[in-house]
Amino acid sequence: MPTPENKKKKRRTVLEGFNQVPKLLEEARQAVDEVSQAVQDKGVPGPASAATRGRKTAPKGQTAVPRKTSAGQEGRQKKPSRSPVSQAKVKAPAIPPAADPLAKPLLGFRECGIRVTHAISGRIRLRLHRMLHNDALAEELPALLAAVPGVTAVEASTATGSLLITFNSGNMATVKARQKFDGVMHRFFPRLDTDSLIKRMLGD
Repeated sequence: MPTPENKKKKRRTVLEGFNQVPKLLEEARQAVDEVSQAVQDKGVPGPASAATRGRKTAPKGQTAVPRKTSAGQEGRQKKPSRSPVSQAKVKAPAIPPAADPLAKPLLGFRECGIRVTHAISGRIRLRLHRMLHNDALAEELPALLAAVPGVTAVEASTATGSLLITFNSGNMATVKARQKFDGVMHRFFPRLDTDSLIKRMLGD
């Protein structure tokens, strides 16, 4: 059995151990503070950014080797930029209608179903095959021709297909009037030779 003396020694040892606990805790806290300060002085790397994520870093003491670029990337990098002159689109010169081999030739009066039955200065009468019993054409064509500069009156007959145009020769000879007349006639007769028709109207 332990003697009273041994009990006292054991109790003294336990008390001394408890007394050492605060000192040990203080030493541990100081050690933690020293490690934390050392880490802060060296700098702690933050989370990898999107640009550096996945990029391999060279070990300490070694020089990082630059990443090789593929042949396609080198070609794109070394390709010189085009000058403003080369970037501009060069338009091909327009081919005049007469020089265009694919242009369809104009048609004469008879080929378009038109016949000149009477023509004097300021007055011409035509026979239009398409106007026979065609009320729609007999209404639309005279209305459009009446808007041509120089035209004074237009009369149409679906019974005979007759179209009577009364006009001022001087006004009809202007470029504006000829262009307007061409547009109206080509609307119903796309390939009609309107120049020849105007010459008949002016007595040329």
